[in-house]
Amino acid sequence: ALTLGVSHAVHFLGSASGDPLKMYEKACDILVVPSRNEPFGIVVLEGWACHKPVVATTSGGPREFLCSEREGILSDPVPENVSASVSLLLSNWTRLQEMGENGFQKCA
Repeated sequence: ALTLGVSHAVHFLGSASGDPLKMYEKACDILVVPSRNEPFGIVVLEGWACHKPVVATTSGGPREFLCSEREGILSDPVPENVSASVSLLLSNWTRLQEMGENGFQKCA
């Protein structure tokens, strides 16, 4: 983050599981799944279970069940597109919260 000049806003936490992972999922505003290959996408369901909208790529599983613009955003697996999707969600807090709730309802 320091090298990229975003250390004031981004924290690379490394690997997490169990309670620490749940804490991070609950603390985030958006769950981003920028995978280039995501066979199923269980992490999308984990995000929805925490009422979070998801930005996922069109590579693999998430494109089969994530309704873009309803529970999050599907993006081409290109950093600029993923970034634009995150920015779009952050620019409309009400819509961000609606998408998180829609995702929760879908996985409940």
